[in-house]
Amino acid sequence: MLIGFSRKTSSILSHQRTVTRAVTTQYFQVNGHRYCVPDYGQHVVGICIDGCCPEYLKSAKFHMPNLYQKMLAKSSGHLSIVRSAMPTLTNPNNMSIVTGVSPAHHGISGNYYLDASTGEEVMMTRPELLRCPTIFSEFVNTPDTVVVILTVKHKLLSMLTAGLPSDTQGRWIGLSAERADDETSSSALAKFSNGEMQSFRDLSNEWMQVPSVYSAESSLFMLDLGVGLLDFISRTQPEKRVLAYFSTTDYVQHKHAPFDYEPVTFYKELDKRLGALNDRGAVVGITADHGMSDKTEQETGLQPNVVYIESALAAHGIAGGRCILPITDPYVRHHGALGGYAVVYVPPESLERCRSALEDLGKSDTTPFTVYRREVAADLFDLPADRLGDFVLDGGRRSVFGKTPDFHDLSQVPKLRSHGSSYEELVPFIINRPVSPKARAHLESGNGRNFDLFRILLDDSVHASSLSKS
Repeated sequence: MLIGFSRKTSSILSHQRTVTRAVTTQYFQVNGHRYCVPDYGQHVVGICIDGCCPEYLKSAKFHMPNLYQKMLAKSSGHLSIVRSAMPTLTNPNNMSIVTGVSPAHHGISGNYYLDASTGEEVMMTRPELLRCPTIFSEFVNTPDTVVVILTVKHKLLSMLTAGLPSDTQGRWIGLSAERADDETSSSALAKFSNGEMQSFRDLSNEWMQVPSVYSAESSLFMLDLGVGLLDFISRTQPEKRVLAYFSTTDYVQHKHAPFDYEPVTFYKELDKRLGALNDRGAVVGITADHGMSDKTEQETGLQPNVVYIESALAAHGIAGGRCILPITDPYVRHHGALGGYAVVYVPPESLERCRSALEDLGKSDTTPFTVYRREVAADLFDLPADRLGDFVLDGGRRSVFGKTPDFHDLSQVPKLRSHGSSYEELVPFIINRPVSPKARAHLESGNGRNFDLFRILLDDSVHASSLSKS
């Protein structure tokens, strides 16, 4: 667990920091966008509900009075549907949300990628892989500010906290719920709180043990820790302007369809945490990193609807082909490393034969997909071309990609729900304050993106409405 840990800031994250002051409002600038600094004592919270396609909120609507009545109706808040970044995976989209730009700019092209210089598949969790700073690394340089970053999945933490100062001095804290109970976390939490907190148990009376990352409770646990941290800051540093980011896990969405009992129960509990934040006066924005689709073979309903790319290329006599599955991460019980997006590398002499074979495979009635050359995919999906294969595969609504049958343990995912393709792009976008007419028009035009979240949360109009409520 890394809470306020030391890190030498990468030179790639260093750039000119600009803070300007208007009559009553401060601004900071990062990655070509201007952000408004909240008023003194104001807390601004961005939440990523992992795997939350809009249908989950619709199915639980009558069990979420805080969201639909308090945050939207009574607060004149905003709800629209926007697009996430491609591929529709956790790492690229979380980093898009916290940088405010697409993967073409921040460089995180998947959960995994092929390092062309070494030929090795690499998990994209190292901060040096980022090609631009995060919003938090700039915000924290404004006086009287605190950054709070919480995630369920530990794999995200080092990138989410990239560029933050090595000396925390109560200025920021980062925590993953997955490892909240290790010794490093406890000592770092004590340091952040000047000894007032010795462990996560001091933040919440409800949790004596850390829930499994393979559970609905892990996300609720993380949100409760977040509320506890914000309460602690309000009590000990009431004048601080706080920018927080909470990222859940998608275990529930991988295992259950929107109208099943389990997700409705989960969103009912989630709503209680949203209500707690709203009742404390926080400006809250909610979106998702991606949606979720049923990827089970329709005829029997007993196994994933998968096409094995490396096996198929070998059957066509194409030697040396490699299929990289960017959905791959440590949480294979979620998806078995089967997702609706893949990149393929082949020897130069096999490019045309491979293209033809893949395009023929993609015409399947049961596992359709679209084949793009690297340059076309980079332009169409706004991706970093140098971190793509020769070909990019975008799956159909029910299609997923695998390497070979032996590579995947399908016993973990007999009925697969997964993501990665353009079919999982649509996600909710919610703000518990009025947004400006310009922002509303953008979000509802079809051009709104999940990585607009902090640009809207830290917008002048939302800032003004927050002052009127205080």
